[in-house]
Amino acid sequence: MENQQANHRKIKVVIGILAVVLATVLLYWLFTSLISMNQHNQTNQGPSHSTTSQVDDENSKPQRPDSDSETSSNPDGKNETSQTKTDESTNSSPSDSTKTAGNSVSVVGNHNAYHYRQIASPGRPSIHNAANHKPANTPSTKPSNNKPTTPPNPSKPPKPTPEPAQAAVKIVGAAEVGSTLIAQIDDPDGLKDGGIRYYQWFADGAAIHGASYFSYKLTPAEVGKKITVKTTHADGKNVMKDLISSATIAVSNAASNNIPGNIAIDGINRVGQVFTARITDADGVPESGVTYQWYEFYGKFLGTGKTLVQTKDHLGMQVIVQASYTDKKGHKESVTSGFSGSVVDNSGGGTGAGIISPAATAPKITLHGPASVKEGETAVYTATLDKATNTDVSADIKITHNTSNPNNLNIRWDSQRVVIKAGETSAKFYVDTNAGTGGKGKTYTVSLSNAVAGMVNKTNTSTYTAVNAQSVFMLSYVYPLAEAGGSEFSDYWKAIHAAGSSKIPYTLIMADGGPDAKLDPGYVRLLKKNAELGFKTVAYIRTIHQTRPIAEVKAAMAKFIELYGADKIHGFYFDEVSSRNNGATAYMAELYNYTKSTYGNKLVVANPGTHITDAIAPYADIFMTNEGTADEYINNYKTAYSAFEKDPANSHRIFHTVYAAKASDYQKIIDLSRQRNAGWVFITTDSTIPDGRPYNDLAKNFPSLVDSVNNLGRQPLDPNRATEQPLLSGAIISGSSVTTTILSQ
Repeated sequence: MENQQANHRKIKVVIGILAVVLATVLLYWLFTSLISMNQHNQTNQGPSHSTTSQVDDENSKPQRPDSDSETSSNPDGKNETSQTKTDESTNSSPSDSTKTAGNSVSVVGNHNAYHYRQIASPGRPSIHNAANHKPANTPSTKPSNNKPTTPPNPSKPPKPTPEPAQAAVKIVGAAEVGSTLIAQIDDPDGLKDGGIRYYQWFADGAAIHGASYFSYKLTPAEVGKKITVKTTHADGKNVMKDLISSATIAVSNAASNNIPGNIAIDGINRVGQVFTARITDADGVPESGVTYQWYEFYGKFLGTGKTLVQTKDHLGMQVIVQASYTDKKGHKESVTSGFSGSVVDNSGGGTGAGIISPAATAPKITLHGPASVKEGETAVYTATLDKATNTDVSADIKITHNTSNPNNLNIRWDSQRVVIKAGETSAKFYVDTNAGTGGKGKTYTVSLSNAVAGMVNKTNTSTYTAVNAQSVFMLSYVYPLAEAGGSEFSDYWKAIHAAGSSKIPYTLIMADGGPDAKLDPGYVRLLKKNAELGFKTVAYIRTIHQTRPIAEVKAAMAKFIELYGADKIHGFYFDEVSSRNNGATAYMAELYNYTKSTYGNKLVVANPGTHITDAIAPYADIFMTNEGTADEYINNYKTAYSAFEKDPANSHRIFHTVYAAKASDYQKIIDLSRQRNAGWVFITTDSTIPDGRPYNDLAKNFPSLVDSVNNLGRQPLDPNRATEQPLLSGAIISGSSVTTTILSQ
């Protein structure tokens, strides 16, 4: 019994030992399994963290704004969502996260800044492609630490693509009394040709009265003050932009012993010709160190250099040149020229519809001339008729340069057309060749075109008397509102309205009539007010001496009617009109009849600015036959040569403009205008200095001036003629051209 009990105890001990051993084995297995699982988990987390750190550290790819659905490409070509990146970033410790986030936020901040600018500038190149390049030094991550290591030579973040240049305005010229400052607008989107541009000059922040053009001549009133200019312009995409310049240094007085220099533009205003700046200075012009800058009438920068070759890009432009230099006595000079004439093309802008095709019995004109001419001498050309007629026969003259150039020769500029007078059978004209211009062996061709049978100028048989009715035609070039976008009319227009339509029947507007012109609220308000007060409004349109394509002119007319209404536009004012050649006359014939046939009773006003021929007289209701200074009008007036201008019956169709007048000379100018058969006048004390145009400011004592013009108590007769006029009668050209070679002397 005892032995059995002893055996049982031994068995229990063995079982206990086995149980302990088994438990130990199980515990060991569990322990080793847990260790293995932990190592496996650490191994799986390592690469993911390394990828995240790599993106954060290299800064080569700007991060996109967080999105639950946006997928981006990492440098290794794997796709990972922003949400994944966010989740992974939570594995780092707070201290490590802070250090990494500083760099990350910097990248995101930069990207966001560029992102929003891209919205405003859709044409800007994207920075994302450049950002996706993987750097040569890739950072590594220690498995035991969530903090990425810093490579020994960290790659610099790529520079973002620069923002496109922004529009800016800068002031060109010396800040010295007597100098002319120019507001030069630089816009990568270009400047709209003929687009809206406003200027206002300031002295120490205060607006300078009347300084509303692209240039301003400094006066003693600005001494000690800094000058700025504010501009508004339409860019090449017809987007309006407001700019303000940096300030100049304080304006100083000119040196007391300095004799200011002068600059002028030499050359003919025609495509292919060259403008040359010519400086005169009693203190001496330096042989070098002179800088030149060329601008068009509204301030567009055209280039630098002493000369400007006129191209088709300059068509219609009146140009100005500014020069800066130090004269031979050490004085710094900044001089600005007056404006050139508008650059015109060699060909007219009409379609030929203004000349009726010649009948078989029409006179025939033939050109004769030399086959050669010695350099420096004059070539004589003769136009002949097959028979004498009872009317003038004329044709336009044109020179085509074959191997010659405009410097080699020039037609005498009073000879745009050759006229064989009634009863005669021939007429001569002349071409001067210029020595020392390399013309030897060069050829040019002289040709005739636009032959017409009809009187260029008639014999005047009328008895001349002073006009008995006169009124004001207002050249109101000023914008209607005191401030763009405002509601109050400018003082200029308030004064016109106060004078009344009985004394100022016609006003001019300078609204945009281009193909992409938009309705201008300022002109909408003005035209409504003008109509209420009984003013008739005519719209300004350029013809560029009738070289502008007539289709563009017709389109501008249609645009004005479309935007502002046929009931608000009473006529059209065609500027820069020439009567010196048949093509230009035919252009006006076509335009006049088109206006009357298309728009009925719309007034046609033409501005040659000088005397006209009888040939063109039928083709406008009103002609401005004088546009010049008071001094010229009082002391150097040239008598009209057409029968039209001398006939008192036509006074209601004749308009004289006189600027730079003294108030004390008003009555003298009025009396002279009446003696010169002008039923319409515009007189102002404004001048072309400093901004090039004399129509910015009201004349001094404007109300009394208007009363004086109207003191005859009668308005001129209505000039508007509703009917079309006969066109020009064509003649036959049987021999139209001669080619001439320039020989050595």
